[in-house]
Amino acid sequence: MQGPLGSYFQNTVAICFNVALDMMGPIVREAVVDQLGKDGVQEKEIGPRFEDVLGILFEKFGSTGRMIVFNTLAQVCQEYSFPVDFTHGDPLNEKFVFLKDRVLVDRLTPRHTQIRMREAPHPALSYRSIFDLFSTDSQRARA
Repeated sequence: MQGPLGSYFQNTVAICFNVALDMMGPIVREAVVDQLGKDGVQEKEIGPRFEDVLGILFEKFGSTGRMIVFNTLAQVCQEYSFPVDFTHGDPLNEKFVFLKDRVLVDRLTPRHTQIRMREAPHPALSYRSIFDLFSTDSQRARA
């Protein structure tokens, strides 16, 4: 997944995974992160390699792993304003692929990114006048 939408989705998945792990407590978090590391998935790779993470969690942690994945996907649904229309027993890996495809096809951005973009100051506000926007004099620009 390349491009800004793919990056947003991968970052959102990583954030939601961390929230889901926090809900499970520090002991579970440590065990999951250690197991993922043993299986070759570093913390910074969780978003891009979430399908691998799904397999590891299902295989190594059983129902606890399913609960972590369910909570992660529920958080992802909230970020993209989707209804949580699946249960703990549904095929969660298929739901993940569906969510990923829907986000990319519909060109959706997550809530946390939308909020950040609204709160970011407009770059023109940091200039003293309109002429500073077009100035080639480095001392005049953003003085």
